[in-house]
Amino acid sequence: MSSAQPVHLWPARQRSKWGYIDQNGNFFISPRWQMAERFCERRAAVLTETGWGHIHPGGGLVGKACYEDVSPFCQGLANVNQGHGWGVVDPMGASIIDNRFEGLTAVDQGWLMARSAGRWGVLCAQGQWLVEAQFDDAWAPKDGWARVEKKQWIGWINRRGDRLKTPELDQADDFHQGLCAALWDGAWGFFDAKGQVVVPAQFAGVRRFSEDLAGVEIDGKWGFINTTGQMSIPAQFDGVTEFQGGVAGAQIKTKWGYINAAGRWLIEPLFDEALAFEGLLARVHINAQDTWINRQGELVYSEPRS
Repeated sequence: MSSAQPVHLWPARQRSKWGYIDQNGNFFISPRWQMAERFCERRAAVLTETGWGHIHPGGGLVGKACYEDVSPFCQGLANVNQGHGWGVVDPMGASIIDNRFEGLTAVDQGWLMARSAGRWGVLCAQGQWLVEAQFDDAWAPKDGWARVEKKQWIGWINRRGDRLKTPELDQADDFHQGLCAALWDGAWGFFDAKGQVVVPAQFAGVRRFSEDLAGVEIDGKWGFINTTGQMSIPAQFDGVTEFQGGVAGAQIKTKWGYINAAGRWLIEPLFDEALAFEGLLARVHINAQDTWINRQGELVYSEPRS
């Protein structure tokens, strides 16, 4: 079965234990774990009495639950920490890279960033160095580039260690949909994977691009631009999330709801907090209570109060 096939299960807590609910709010995997994360590539991280591990959609463990920490699966690999270092396992829990690193990022297109002796370098997905560890900090590669810091320099390198030429930056995010949000000349804008400015620095704040739209802040209000920098949804909200599945969270005063790509309300602003939709459901907070809702705004599951 393909790892790209979505799993329609969501982590939910019942008193002190975590399990997984279906789209109707019924527990498909009964609560039994101390913590549970969402499914990625048909695997989910759970915390058992013996440590962290991964489960398949039926609720059974793949490999051992013996780790101090684990990451979600990304492109068929997950990072695991056994206490003495980080390594990488495959979807069946078999070791691909042994636990010898101080830190690892997610893999992208066959490479990742790894930390050894206090410095970060480029590692291939089989565990060999491509660029020796030399950077002070590093983030996961995206779209062929990884953000790194070295002696006050913020920039991007590819798997060969080549630097991307960009404006001199004060802050930056990662690449998403081929565009990167960055702060220069006192404002936020976007440049592409060639280092060319696509959207000039002009915004007080931005969100990363998702589904060809990015949230931008203008005079204290948030709207959305498209990949050419044109306003698609006027700045009218007090906060926004990224678009997922054609839906984004939007805030009016203290309440959150959900809008479509045309900026129209799909779910009126009723919630104290609204997270991005994960497929068919989204997690919201109502009176400090975690609740899952569907795309019609109907409450599917509310965690019982302690």
